Amino acid sequence: MDIIIFGGQSNMQGQTERLSECAVVEGAREYKMLSDELVPLRNPVGEDVTYEGTAGYTFQEGTDAAAWLEAHALGSACYGHTNMVPAFCRSYLARTRGSAAAVHAAKGSTTAAQWLPGTPGYEMLVRKISAAVRKVEMVDSVGHISFVWLQGESDAIEGKTKARYKAELSELGSALRRDAGVNTFGIIRVGRFTGDARDLEIMAAQDELCREDNYFAMLTDMASSMGTDPVNMNPYVGGHFSAFGLEKLGETAGAVLALFAKRDGVYREFQSKLIPTLDPGAVIGVRTPELREMAKALVRRGGYENFLHTLPHRYFDEYQLHAFIVSELKDLDTCLAETENLLPYVDNWATCDQLSPKAFAKQPELLLPRIRRWLASGKTYIVRFGIGMLMAHFLDARFDPVYPAEVAALRSDEYYVNMMIAWYFATALAKQYTAVLPYLEERKLDPWTHGKAIQKALESRRLTPEQKDHLRGLK
Repeated sequence: MDIIIFGGQSNMQGQTERLSECAVVEGAREYKMLSDELVPLRNPVGEDVTYEGTAGYTFQEGTDAAAWLEAHALGSACYGHTNMVPAFCRSYLARTRGSAAAVHAAKGSTTAAQWLPGTPGYEMLVRKISAAVRKVEMVDSVGHISFVWLQGESDAIEGKTKARYKAELSELGSALRRDAGVNTFGIIRVGRFTGDARDLEIMAAQDELCREDNYFAMLTDMASSMGTDPVNMNPYVGGHFSAFGLEKLGETAGAVLALFAKRDGVYREFQSKLIPTLDPGAVIGVRTPELREMAKALVRRGGYENFLHTLPHRYFDEYQLHAFIVSELKDLDTCLAETENLLPYVDNWATCDQLSPKAFAKQPELLLPRIRRWLASGKTYIVRFGIGMLMAHFLDARFDPVYPAEVAALRSDEYYVNMMIAWYFATALAKQYTAVLPYLEERKLDPWTHGKAIQKALESRRLTPEQKDHLRGLK
């Protein structure tokens, strides 16, 4: 059973305008420290715990805020309203296909410094996490332990510098790894609370930590732009998210944390070297078979639509999962639309080549106008994808000599375009040898691509020794 700790201030505690839904999250439990039990996870979440470790009281309309803050170390969702935790865990479990224990440990109006080692806040935080781990160990083995942080508004109000906030957050992360066994420190980047440059200092600190240390994971940065749409915001409490907004934030962040729970450090290093155009910091390291299974499970059960429409993604693995989901979509019109939606964001050969929709085989003739548009786009990976679709669907029964002519006419300075042209002709030689051979005999490709096409063809097991001898003479 994975353990997910939810820490931070009022938006993580939950200060929404209503109770939206109370459905139990399948496969998830919430740990309650006051009763030392794992209960079905549903809204409202959390518990009000005093600094003495006793039961406090829920923040309601008319509650004296100063008195409540002075007495409580941790707080439940204010007014008994919606919190992001159920939506987060539902999204997380849809991808990990396991079980999880949620540990809600947040309190409004707190700065990062109030959660650091040596403070009453940190003492209570670790106390609750440790108790949750012990409880989970009584019923199941402990899996990935994650800490999810939504905080920074109070630090922005203080005018805390990027350097200071970053140092405090780094200290908290290191302490939780040491004292609570946290494997991943996930950050939901803070929203715009002050509305000025003070917010930017906190955002920059959170971004830098996630770029520099893969223990810190940027789960989403969407909070910083959500305030532009009133539906996302609590209409009664400024700077706080609505029930709808928090659930959207939780769903998005839970999806990304699921990828970090599946990461493999060795594979991450391998992938980073295999795709040199990628920033290594953008690679989580989830193995391809795991991503494929995740995509199939999501398509079977549904609920992936918001993920497909949350672009751009931050991580390579998100794009891979996106491509695998689109590849599994059965409705051709939907699949075509989602392919067009994704293509402008594809920035590497792996995602480009692994975007291979099965639905396209139903009516490949519908692809031709799109393929020609993709080939003419001038965008490296859109052109590469177009060539790949010609290779996948129009080299067998639907072959027409006009298709290799269109590929041969392409000219590019991009390695990943020219390599795909070479791959196309090498494959075409194996399937349509007589029709395609003149393009090499008459040297209709640029010299580099010509040589690569022959090299790849010679590596093929589908060509005869005689055909390969002839190709060697064309080098």
